[in-house]
Order: sequence, then C-alpha cells, then structure tokens
Amino acid sequence: MFNRPLLASFVFMFAACASIPLLAADAPEKKDDKKPAAEETPDIKGEKVTLKGEVIDVWCYMEGGDHGKEHKECAVSCIKAGNPVGLLDEKNNVYILMGGKKDHQPAKELLIDKVAETITIEGTLVKKGDTKVVFITAVK
Repeated sequence: MFNRPLLASFVFMFAACASIPLLAADAPEKKDDKKPAAEETPDIKGEKVTLKGEVIDVWCYMEGGDHGKEHKECAVSCIKAGNPVGLLDEKNNVYILMGGKKDHQPAKELLIDKVAETITIEGTLVKKGDTKVVFITAVK
C-alpha cells in the first residue's frame, strides 16, 4: 500500500531539516569589529575647526548661486531629496557638511531646521584636493 523507499526518504528529509536550527544555534556568532556602532563617535583624522556661515543646499548654490532666506523653501526641499548640505562662509568658501556625532550620520539630521540661517559649527575639517568636508561635532 505505501511505497516504503519513498516514505523513508520523506522521514529522512524531515529529520534533516528539523536539525538545521539546532546546528545553527551551536555555531559561534560572527562580529564585525571594523565598524563602530552607530551611536559611537567615529575617529576622524583632520584639523579641529570652528566655522561660521550660512547653511546651504550645495546643488542650487553650485548650479546657480542660489542661497539666502528667499531660497530657503527650495533648499529645504533639495536637502530632503538627498542633495548635500553645505556651509557658505563670508569669503564664499563652501564646505560640504557631514554629521560627525555618529558614524555615517547625514548632516541633514543636524541641520534641516537651520537651512538659510547663519550658524557656527565645530568639527573636523578634512581636505582632499580642492574638496573641503567638515564632520560636525557641535552646532551653535
């Protein structure tokens, strides 16, 4: 009535599948010690700086020179869409801003409410060629 070899195969497969979670529980947990936890402050090499300037969206400023209170609504939209946040100082230097309080924190988390305002930031300045990036540690 029953096909014994077929039934034996099903029983063997069921037993094998049921034991997989037990084998996985005995395996040692792998840890990636190379990346800091999200809540840790990353160790960034560079010059400690304090800078004062206007928070801008880099796209509109570089494309057409747009900034200031009259451009705030557009700048907020552009930053929320993912365009980079910058700081425009009184000498027209543009610094690309990164959140530095947590590893890989977007600057928009710190500055979306400060767009088109003049602020003072503290952080670590990193230069690569003509590009200047500040990893922010404090906003004033």
